[in-house]
Amino acid sequence: MKHYRDITSFHSIGKAISGKPEDINNVVDLLNFLSQVVFCDRITVSVLGPSEITQGTLDVIEKLELLGLPKGLIEKYSYPEKNDRILQRSRIAERLKFDWLNHFPELGQASPKSFPPGYYDMLKATVDIFSDTLLNGTDTIRYRSEISDSLQDDQVSYMVGLMLADPELVDLLRDRLSTQNAGQEQLYDFIALSRNKYNLLLAEDLELIFTPTSSRARKNHETAYSFMETYRRELHKDPREEMKNLRLTGKEFQLDIPSALHLLLAQKSTSVTQLIDRALEAREKVTWYRSEVLNDFNDLRFSNSIEDQIKLSNKLDNTFRDVASVLTTNGRGLTKSIFGHFSFDVVNFSSVSGGTKAVSSFLQYVNNVRKLKRHKESYLLTQELIHYMSKDNNEYKTTVQRLFVALGGSFNQLIK
Repeated sequence: MKHYRDITSFHSIGKAISGKPEDINNVVDLLNFLSQVVFCDRITVSVLGPSEITQGTLDVIEKLELLGLPKGLIEKYSYPEKNDRILQRSRIAERLKFDWLNHFPELGQASPKSFPPGYYDMLKATVDIFSDTLLNGTDTIRYRSEISDSLQDDQVSYMVGLMLADPELVDLLRDRLSTQNAGQEQLYDFIALSRNKYNLLLAEDLELIFTPTSSRARKNHETAYSFMETYRRELHKDPREEMKNLRLTGKEFQLDIPSALHLLLAQKSTSVTQLIDRALEAREKVTWYRSEVLNDFNDLRFSNSIEDQIKLSNKLDNTFRDVASVLTTNGRGLTKSIFGHFSFDVVNFSSVSGGTKAVSSFLQYVNNVRKLKRHKESYLLTQELIHYMSKDNNEYKTTVQRLFVALGGSFNQLIK
């Protein structure tokens, strides 16, 4: 199984392993990464963007390998050669265009924490270009050289070329930004959301499973809870029970991989070394699972064939109990039920973020089980929502908070 992590999440992990976690998200990113260490043959991280940002990513990789991670487990991804890079950009722009035609995200205000350290301050030039072309309507030909230079993703952000090279995408962005009365502050959030969306589409283009940062996942959770509360209020039904019933009738779309998070937390580790050692021990125990069961996960996962999806689900079902028993711990602390399944983003939440129209559409599907089963995206969304809801457990939160302090975080930061 092969996964893809973005730069922001790797810099977040770097804070946790350096004894300087700034918030809970850094610890959650580390735990999620270590769970990937258990199950993945390869974890790809992009070494893209300005040289200062790239060097920070490389430093984190070096620290992780010094702490014992096998060399080669973390793969450094860089852009392909120029012609292939342009073709790749065109493919992703085409996806963006049609995704955003129907589901353009609602913009707020992004903070520096939405980006790798130092990156927020580098974005002023990009914001100025977007302000001029997308808000003020200046012809993009004025920025022809910047669009070309953006392929290097250094002095000029890659986002400039991705958003401005396709005239139809430019027209769409002008319309949607105008509809939201966006200003320069919203453009920072637009760049943050666009970069996350780009990472997702890039991962899919590479046939890798994308893992967002914890901070992005938390926003996904907020959307999830919003949907579930609307479901509860409008239909007067318990969404958990409803989805349990649906799960029984739609097993082919439920990809079961046991979680390793309970193993990492149950014995209340107090250092990065202990966490990594435990993850590597678990990785060794499930070598057979990676080589015999997860070896073609990506091929089957990204296949357009329903037969392949069912084959993958059956492979995972048939070995779930065996690998779960290997990872079971009798240590005191968190029970396995809290972390029942290894998690990755099944659905792109940015396509349903915000708006009442999306909630209405969601309710329309879950109100009719047969229609829900035919609409794969909505069905998978409900599964992921239940997974997120199951994580809202005080014991889980307390354990992670204790780990945050043990790894060097300030207790006072938890109070804020």
